[in-house]
Amino acid sequence: MSEETWGFQNPIPTVRSVFELDLPAGWSHLAVWFKYDPIQPTEIAPGHFRWEMTNIPEIDLTDVPLAPSERALAGRMVVHYSAQPLPEGDALWAKIGNWYQDLAAPSSEGTSEIAAESRSLAAPDADFTQRVQKVATFLQEEIRYVAIEIGMGGVKPHPATDVFRNRYGDCKDKATLLIAMLDAVGIRATWVLVDTHRGFIDPKVPSVDGNHAIAAIEIPKGYDNPLLKAMVTARTGKRYLTFDPTNPYVSIGLLPSYLQGGYGILVAGNDSEVIELPVLQPGSDSTMLTAKFELDTDGTLKGSVTVTHNDASASRLREFYATNGEKERRAHLEESLGHDSSSFTVGSETVQHVRDLDQQLSLQYEVTASSYAKVAGRCSWCVLG
Repeated sequence: MSEETWGFQNPIPTVRSVFELDLPAGWSHLAVWFKYDPIQPTEIAPGHFRWEMTNIPEIDLTDVPLAPSERALAGRMVVHYSAQPLPEGDALWAKIGNWYQDLAAPSSEGTSEIAAESRSLAAPDADFTQRVQKVATFLQEEIRYVAIEIGMGGVKPHPATDVFRNRYGDCKDKATLLIAMLDAVGIRATWVLVDTHRGFIDPKVPSVDGNHAIAAIEIPKGYDNPLLKAMVTARTGKRYLTFDPTNPYVSIGLLPSYLQGGYGILVAGNDSEVIELPVLQPGSDSTMLTAKFELDTDGTLKGSVTVTHNDASASRLREFYATNGEKERRAHLEESLGHDSSSFTVGSETVQHVRDLDQQLSLQYEVTASSYAKVAGRCSWCVLG
């Protein structure tokens, strides 16, 4: 590691915060600042630098509706250090990406066992989207998310062979196995280091800081498929499909809402760069509700409702229905209906395509609300008529 972060701003006020850096003779450093005015350090000894702050205000989001993450607002300083002159801006992003590729690439080396599994899922000459879908589904359904991060394990992925054999891994492990399996069917992919708190990664603050890793899958030149919506184009002109293999409820071609509009490091050796993750068009992520009701003369409302969720917005509901039983499902529906009526009865309820990510999630239910409508008095228009 050749950087360190000083996170000096917190949810409560900070009376005093100090950061010191002691470098060997001849080394240089570069400090970049996030959401805070830079301060200059004091060199208390040759190569020994000290930054100090007092009375740092808190990040208070109490009662702030739709508030961003505290991580996206709290001031921090990232200091880079090296025995060599340090680049700045885009060149520093490239240096970070190059460093990570050297660190992680050995872990993505596949074995004959991994290659055989990949080719059993999709032939190397099959359609590009089909190959990606088959391998991605395997990662989503067969590799559990379990994080074991000891020492450099918080940054360096475990070997793809271990992840494949053990059938578990964290985000960077799953991305690494995906890279190895796609390589076996003729598709190049790489890592994208991101953060699930939108706004935490800033293009002006080069750093390896982040809490998540996803994959960028290189799309062949001239290839197009309307299903592949979460695309980015690098400065090299290469197109990449961004995909989060950790999330088992968002299909290939899409991107979870918590990543859309954020930034990440595209790991591509000397061509590494910070990229903006796509924001999908509204039409590709929608919810449609249709209902048919009858109102009886006694004010009872009876009917059936169908709710269809399309694409990434359905991920949380897919997870809920996949991990909860009938009792929890019924309680969830009754709580939702309780916002519209205080007296109702839920009849039959069915859910379709919970794990079929290429299909729309569909919920159908019947509901009866007694005394939904009430007579308020004689109608003057009726009398006049």
